[in-house]
Amino acid sequence: PTRRSSDLTKTITGQFPFGTGSNGSITLTNADTAYSIPASAPTENYVIVLYNGSDTDMYVGYENSNSNGLLLPSGGRMSFDLGANQVVYAYCGSAGKILSYSLKKIK
Repeated sequence: PTRRSSDLTKTITGQFPFGTGSNGSITLTNADTAYSIPASAPTENYVIVLYNGSDTDMYVGYENSNSNGLLLPSGGRMSFDLGANQVVYAYCGSAGKILSYSLKKIK
């Protein structure tokens, strides 16, 4: 059967980006230390895209830990669909690396 665009929209759970969003970066000042991305969580659901523009691989996960996470290679991107007041954490084996992000609130 043929799908209409309105049918496709319904399959995306009815949540749509709104607002201006924001861009930022976090410096992972200390090696093997987990940092919250973003530093403070939005109070609405949001989507965040992380970009590792550094020369070193990083790890990103849901725990405030330096032992778990998904590999975010140098030059790599990943995105998360997060609920209100939630964050992800990033850490790197080298100090002083910068992780950039862009987030957009959804409703």
